[in-house]
Amino acid sequence: MNWKWFIIFLLAAIILSIGLGVWHPVKAYYYVQQGDTVYVGDHLDISGVTPPYDYLAYWDGFDMYEGNASYLLALPSTDAGYYNFTLTPEIFENRLGNWYRVNVLNGYAVYEPNGNNLAFVVRPERKTPLPLPNETNTSLQNPNQTPIVLLKQPVLPIRHVSDYLIARGDGLKLSFNGSTSVWVFGTGGSLLDYQAFNGTVDITPKAINTLQPGNYKILIQSHTNGTSTVRYNAPTGSIQWFDPGTFTIQEYSIIDQTPENILQKLEEVFPVAGDTYMVFNLEVQDPTISIDEIDVLN
Repeated sequence: MNWKWFIIFLLAAIILSIGLGVWHPVKAYYYVQQGDTVYVGDHLDISGVTPPYDYLAYWDGFDMYEGNASYLLALPSTDAGYYNFTLTPEIFENRLGNWYRVNVLNGYAVYEPNGNNLAFVVRPERKTPLPLPNETNTSLQNPNQTPIVLLKQPVLPIRHVSDYLIARGDGLKLSFNGSTSVWVFGTGGSLLDYQAFNGTVDITPKAINTLQPGNYKILIQSHTNGTSTVRYNAPTGSIQWFDPGTFTIQEYSIIDQTPENILQKLEEVFPVAGDTYMVFNLEVQDPTISIDEIDVLN
């Protein structure tokens, strides 16, 4: 066969198949990084953010909590499904916010409570941008006027929403005025009743390393009278405090209690003991190294 006619025939067949929707050219979709903001209707490559998990889970758009997810979505069974994953309006339009990567056992989401399980954040469908003045809608500006050129802004760094951000292997030193205690709550690791010494609470790197990467609550307790009657009793695994109403020592066992329950109990106890407190967010991460510039040495 004449190669010239063979190539012409092949190109014609490809064009015809594309027109009929029989064959689609390979297209690279946006590669999603963990925590990225994505939009309803987007075609995405989620191969780097969801494996090895089998499902996406949705807790009404907010952070994960103890109850089962309000919606579980099975992930694709083929690699191609990960490389071309569509945020279909039927599923995602009314489920905006945080989506998490999980496994499922007996219909319930299974995940590491302390892990960074966020996959991505879904926002409403993108709106069609207005045309630029020099493209299709020149009537928006005076043709005799010099076009206004907006300079490109650098991409902003990741903004952490926690009050305290710390890498495992580092310590955490907090300074205060007055007598203070610090309590840290997290499943699989809690740092309870750290007392300030000379106005400073020093949580050692060894203590921080007991916390898995994830988000925690940190409670800072101010002792109204210079000392506090609220104490953590390690040998008994309980919190003890003096109740001036009954003039007795009260006790609350934290054994088998969730961090949320312990925190809630302390929020009830401190006003009784006459202490004040504030609750903050603590994020613990594995250390990372970023290379911003490489110099060539002669």
